[in-house]
Amino acid sequence: MKKVLYIILISLFSLTVVSCSKKDSSSSSSSSGATTANTCPAENWWQLMAGSTSRNVSLFSTPTLSRNSAQTSGNDLYVDQAALSRYPKRDNYLLFDTFDADINYPSENKGHPHGNVIWGNGNDQVDLSASAPVLSDNFTQEAWVYSDNITFDFGGGRSYYWRSIMGSEQGVNAANKWNNDTSPTISYIKGTGSTEGISYGFGTGSKKVKFHASVTIPVKVWHHIATTFDGTNYILYMDGEVVDNQTVTAGDTPGATPVRYLGTDFIGKIDEVRMWSVARTQADIKAYMNKTLADNVTGMEAYYPMAVNNNYSMIIDNSSNANHASITRAEIGTRFFSDNSSCSNGPDGTTSCPYPTILSALDDAQPGDHIYIREGRYSELLTKLQLNHSLERVADAMAIEGPKIVIEGYPNEEVILDGTVAINAIWDNYTNSDGHNIYTTVLDMDNISKQINKTVDNITGVF
Repeated sequence: MKKVLYIILISLFSLTVVSCSKKDSSSSSSSSGATTANTCPAENWWQLMAGSTSRNVSLFSTPTLSRNSAQTSGNDLYVDQAALSRYPKRDNYLLFDTFDADINYPSENKGHPHGNVIWGNGNDQVDLSASAPVLSDNFTQEAWVYSDNITFDFGGGRSYYWRSIMGSEQGVNAANKWNNDTSPTISYIKGTGSTEGISYGFGTGSKKVKFHASVTIPVKVWHHIATTFDGTNYILYMDGEVVDNQTVTAGDTPGATPVRYLGTDFIGKIDEVRMWSVARTQADIKAYMNKTLADNVTGMEAYYPMAVNNNYSMIIDNSSNANHASITRAEIGTRFFSDNSSCSNGPDGTTSCPYPTILSALDDAQPGDHIYIREGRYSELLTKLQLNHSLERVADAMAIEGPKIVIEGYPNEEVILDGTVAINAIWDNYTNSDGHNIYTTVLDMDNISKQINKTVDNITGVF
């Protein structure tokens, strides 16, 4: 998608200049509705600090840095967008958080960044539409899942969450409160009425078939979750191993309800979603859970490896059904890998294998870490829930402050985070009948969307 943009230059020059930045000779910039406000960072935050070697030398050596005096623990991590070329292998995933999302029931516990429950309607999710797969007497559901460690603390040791990985329900019913028509569903559950674990099941049209496996789910770690049903045996797998095996009453099969939604009220990441009209074996699940599948495998009803369309508004279904799906509020994130033996496991934040994006650094950063951002304009959309927010409580319900993650620009290098996206455009000008100089250009909205991994459909300013 492309848009024509007209700029009128009269006696008051209308292009905005960010006073805190040096000249960017490579391109103009645009500020979109999907990015943050176009304001300069605080004077003492993204500051240039003295006392380091030059960029070319320090990229591969340990620089001398002036750490925050309050920072007494953790590691130094480095972010360098110039390192993107070192990681030619990339894997997209869906990112679900509480930003831009509301819930409609307080105990659903999709926590506000400051610990309060969000009210309202809507949530991060992917809508597979009414054309989503309808699973029957033989099926398999699979996904890679990464759960953030965000639970809502009600005091007295009571904290819980209900998070749907895939299913047909929305809102408060999505993960836990199903009905007789609920499609085959998988959810992470930690609640007052059940122990931590995974709930799975379906509605037959006249009753609910629902099971709960009590299993500890380590957070901030990727796990492969799968269920298979052959008409009698209903099996739950975690990382290829059986964690629950139930027998279903003969004749009980799912009703004709599509498995329409991914990630409703989820907080974390989901990748490699697969649905099948066959009950795959444990051997099949183990053999292929770490591999990207070919298109149109026998029995495949839906396959979302999280490839996206040009403007990042849809994820692509690689099955023969081609049921491409709309992303609602959720974002696309990226993991990075390299063929280089020194960075074969991807970025680790060292000077030799720096993170290519700020978000990838924040995903791995631990309390007490210090993140240094190398020079350049960083246009990525950042959404990170409860960064430097302690959920620990004491008797008076006050939070206990712990070690913080500190983020700052690398010494003597210009780091720009101002809510803008660089554009490369050819500007044509002419003088209209009023004597005004009018400049026009065509903006590639798909390319702008690609830079921030999220759909951009409007521009609020160009400078």
